[in-house]
Amino acid sequence: MLYPEPPHLELAFFHEGVPEERLLADVCRRLAAAGAVATGRLQVAPQGLRFGRPTDIGAEGDEIHVPAEQVWSRLDGEVPGHRVMRAGFELRPLGLVVATYNRGAAGRHPVALLTNADAIEFPESEWSSRQRKKAKRFSAAVVPLMKDICEAVGPLYASLGVEATLLGPERLAASDSGPGDVFVADRLLAYDPRLADKLAQCFSGGHVDAWATGTYHSSWAPFNDSWTTAEDPALPARSGRLLGAAAASFMRDQGAGGQPA
Repeated sequence: MLYPEPPHLELAFFHEGVPEERLLADVCRRLAAAGAVATGRLQVAPQGLRFGRPTDIGAEGDEIHVPAEQVWSRLDGEVPGHRVMRAGFELRPLGLVVATYNRGAAGRHPVALLTNADAIEFPESEWSSRQRKKAKRFSAAVVPLMKDICEAVGPLYASLGVEATLLGPERLAASDSGPGDVFVADRLLAYDPRLADKLAQCFSGGHVDAWATGTYHSSWAPFNDSWTTAEDPALPARSGRLLGAAAASFMRDQGAGGQPA
C-alpha cells in the first residue's frame, strides 16, 4: 500500500543543491533512523522520465514488492534503468508513511513524507481530553522527525502541515495556497536579511524556534512546544509567497537556472 488514507499530514523538503533522487534516499534514511521499517512496497518508473507531478507518470509507473533489504539499493539507484517514485514505511505511532515527490521542475522536486492525520483532526478547540492526548503522542513523533531531517539533510526550506503541499520556489511564490508550518535554512535567512522579520511577523501569533541549521515557524498548536495557534487563515499563502520569492531569488543568484522549480 502506497497511498495513506486522507486527511494527509505532509512533511516536505526542498534542497537547491542535492539531486532529488539523493534527497529522497537521504530523507528515507532519516525516517529509518527514527524507527521506521521499510514495507518493501515501491512505485518505480523509467530512469530519465520527466514529470511535473508524480501522478503524471501514469502507466509508466509500476508498483512492486521487494524484500525490505532491497529497498535501499533501489533508492540508491543501483538498479539500472529505474528510479523510485514512492516508498512505503511503517512508523509508530504514525502507521503507514509514504516517501514521494511533490510538484516541481525536472530534477528539483520537493520530497514529501505522507501519513494519515486522523489523530489531529481540526479544530483542536473541540478535542476531548482523550483526543488531545492522542494528538500530543502523534505530534511528539512528527515534530522531532521534521527537526532531525532538517538538521541532517539540510534543506533550503521545509514544511509540516495537514492537507498542505510544499512546492518548488517559483511555484510557491505564485501560489494562493501555501505550506503549513515552515523551516527556513540559515543560508536563506543570511541571503535575505529581511526574510526573518517578515516571517516572524507572519507567525507572530504562533511560535518560532531556533534549530541547529535554521528557524522553525509554527502556526498550529499541535506542532509547537508552546501549544499556540495563530488565528490567521491567510498566513499559509502569505508566508509561502515570501518564502518562495526569497528562495527563487537565492537560486537565481546561485546559478540554479533551468525550469521554474
